[in-house]
Amino acid sequence: MIRTVLVVVILTLIFAAGQESGSGQKVEHVRPCTLRPVNGRVCLSEGVLRGFLMKFVPPKLPEGSNENGEVVLHVIVPPTGGKPAKVSAVSGDPVLTQSAIRAVREWIFMGYVYKGQDVGMEGDVHIKFKPSESSADK
Repeated sequence: MIRTVLVVVILTLIFAAGQESGSGQKVEHVRPCTLRPVNGRVCLSEGVLRGFLMKFVPPKLPEGSNENGEVVLHVIVPPTGGKPAKVSAVSGDPVLTQSAIRAVREWIFMGYVYKGQDVGMEGDVHIKFKPSESSADK
């Protein structure tokens, strides 16, 4: 019950923040997301998706790599939560992408409840690699 209330509050705040401002400027989204399930999943922004993250495993900078880089991954989480059901690369260097995918496959998410039903989640996450660190930013 508390988890459901927290989810509703978080989603309400995010939805309110994304509304059109009084200045007439519209917020553009790269990929349309919906807060109601489509094909058994909801599409969430990266911030909301990371809000459901219970266990974070940092990606490791591949040995011998001195690259700054960013990888974008698309993550699909099953209705009951847990580890991602699917992690796929959207963009980024292939060497960094493989390291990021290995780490994200170990992440653990809370489940998402919509109108009393468990539904899956999906969204994109950005992983930034820096050569001076042994792991990526969270």
